[in-house]
Amino acid sequence: MKMRTMCMIGLCSAALQAAVVESRVTDDLRQRAQAGDAAAEVALGQRLMDEKQPAATEEAKRWFRKAAEQGNAQGAWMLGSAEVASAPSPSAEGIAWMQKSIAIDHDADHMATLAFVEFLAGQQTEALAWARRAADAGSVKAMQMLAMAYSGAFGYPKDVAAARHWMTLAAAKGDAASELMLGQFYLSGRLGTTDVSAGLEWMQRAAAKGSAQAAGTLATLYLTGEMHVPRDPARALPLARQAAAANDMLGHYALGIAYQEGAAMAVDSRQAWYQLALASRMDEKHTLHDVADRMSQAATQLSASDLDELAAKVDAVLKAAPPSAPAS
Repeated sequence: MKMRTMCMIGLCSAALQAAVVESRVTDDLRQRAQAGDAAAEVALGQRLMDEKQPAATEEAKRWFRKAAEQGNAQGAWMLGSAEVASAPSPSAEGIAWMQKSIAIDHDADHMATLAFVEFLAGQQTEALAWARRAADAGSVKAMQMLAMAYSGAFGYPKDVAAARHWMTLAAAKGDAASELMLGQFYLSGRLGTTDVSAGLEWMQRAAAKGSAQAAGTLATLYLTGEMHVPRDPARALPLARQAAAANDMLGHYALGIAYQEGAAMAVDSRQAWYQLALASRMDEKHTLHDVADRMSQAATQLSASDLDELAAKVDAVLKAAPPSAPAS
């Protein structure tokens, strides 16, 4: 008991020390910001934004504005971003501050973000111009955006040749998200024709770079045979495990199918239901149309206590480890 109490005191002391250090850092930033240090004004504003409280956000904007008015590019960008995020639709003031930031530092990825913001604001001509400028400056995000626009997104007329050009250029830079997108474009026929071989090759490149989303997508296709992909359970299984290990929705879904169907492994209804349940809980956009039916089929092989135990396990896993983000 004495040892346990001492450990608890030690933990409390460590937490207290960390809080004291954090407070001192914030106090130092505030002093420097009040003295007119633009970098400190931006850093203080960012700390305030992290609090995610309305009053703190408004104070953060004031510090960003002070920095921006001194010609600080990051201050102008943060102010513009905060103004855009705080309105139902992108505000003219927020866009103007973003433009001022780019005029100072010419950041290509910021240009791409501005292009997307202007797409959302309905400023299609300006958005396309910024996206092209960003892509010419090397922004992969902008290349992806142009490919999407020319493939018919954002209300633009389709230009298959231009979509292929920009998507291939982005993927050729070795960006995993772009490789995945190009693979999806080829499989879906979004580039004018369907090319299963090219689609699988680009997705495999993304998966080999560690993209859980690409691995999960490939695993699902190899198990279901969708999009004209030849079924190949032996190929699917390691990809499903790779994606599921990163807590990717499609990875869990594919692994659930594999356990349910005995694809390159023994049938295991417990694991099937568990993996499918994880995927179902992650499926906020309801894209897994048969997951409920698959779970019901697996459940017929399980007892009520099995299902309660597995449901609790799903809750615990999702609470401890949020789903993986898409590759970028």
